Amino acid sequence: MKLTQQPPRRRSNLSIAGIVGAARMGDQSMEHHNETLGDYLYGEDLGLDSKVLAFLNISAGQFAESVEEYGDEILSKWVLEKPGITQKEIDEFNRTELERLPETEEYKERL
Repeated sequence: MKLTQQPPRRRSNLSIAGIVGAARMGDQSMEHHNETLGDYLYGEDLGLDSKVLAFLNISAGQFAESVEEYGDEILSKWVLEKPGITQKEIDEFNRTELERLPETEEYKERL
């Protein structure tokens, strides 16, 4: 995938550990590494990414290394084992992020 040619997965994609934003962050991480990120932001520079990283208690670098090494399925297992979070916590995080309303006109336009 080259983000200069197609967008990353939607933030609502739950294919990595059932966590909102993780799959999108994985796409952006890989492209950041490949220097094909284009105009997208990644990691601590992006609001949702920084929330996911804080929720998982890992750095953007740790996540990026894992994305390079594993596919979505194994990455999901790694993510779930690493921070020791519960399904209830994941569900609450997802609900909060998916129900979040845009705060600015610029944010509304990006959606």
